[in-house]
Amino acid sequence: MDSKLKSEIEGFADALRQSEAVYNYLSAKAEVESDGQYAGFINQIEGQAPAGDVAALNVTWQTVADAPQLRAYLQARLALVKLLQEINEQISSEVGFNIAASLQPASCCG
Repeated sequence: MDSKLKSEIEGFADALRQSEAVYNYLSAKAEVESDGQYAGFINQIEGQAPAGDVAALNVTWQTVADAPQLRAYLQARLALVKLLQEINEQISSEVGFNIAASLQPASCCG
């Protein structure tokens, strides 16, 4: 990667870090992670629970319903995902192809 592109990326990353969506997400995530009671739920919420573990998922969603800090985390995460989708759309429009789609692993089956 050439130095000009690297410098532009670093500037973009700085601006992204300073955005409200990133700040809110990192703050909410840190709050949830610092609470021993909820530390394990982020993996389940983000889809990293064992496949087929419906009972654990139901417990997770009940916990979210009862925990304002987990709801705040999920709302912040959703806002961040929306921002990243908008960024992908804008960059993809500028370069003429979908950046995120090009990062998907190759598949023999389409």
